[in-house]
Amino acid sequence: MPLLVLHGLDGNEPEHWQTWLAETAGAGGIDVRYPDLPAATTPSLDPWMDAVLPLLLEEGQGTDLDVVAHSLGCQLWAHVATAMAHVVAGRVLLVAPPGTAQVEQQIPTFTPAPLGTDLLLACPDTTVVLGEADPWLPDPSEVLASGLPVRRVPGGAHLNVASGYGPWPEMMRWVY
Repeated sequence: MPLLVLHGLDGNEPEHWQTWLAETAGAGGIDVRYPDLPAATTPSLDPWMDAVLPLLLEEGQGTDLDVVAHSLGCQLWAHVATAMAHVVAGRVLLVAPPGTAQVEQQIPTFTPAPLGTDLLLACPDTTVVLGEADPWLPDPSEVLASGLPVRRVPGGAHLNVASGYGPWPEMMRWVY
């Protein structure tokens, strides 16, 4: 099953768990799509959508795709899922999504998308992974009230390299 990996603001450094996941899964024979989203330091929704939608259309819009999104990539997936309006993925993990207010304040070039149960139309097996004390989501009630299943990572913060998340074996287990 192909794996679509969506990075967040600024892309990912080589030590990031998403980069590790893409490389390790690819070496293990999984077809990995890890697009380098345009203008990662000043992202805009339309160019990011334009980079991802062809990858989904290429897949035939079925359940033969897993998606792992991090940070602003979660917001991107929310827009993609809403645009597709039907099942496009087998499983989705939304890891460390930023709050709507944080996106509006800190990334004014990107239109935020609230996470909600409408995302389940694109993938009934969608789970949100939240790090405790994430500066990009200071009030997790926004996500907790979304109706989506949530897993919490104690002490995880933004679940990035600065939070100690380089290789993350739990992610590899999820892929397999």
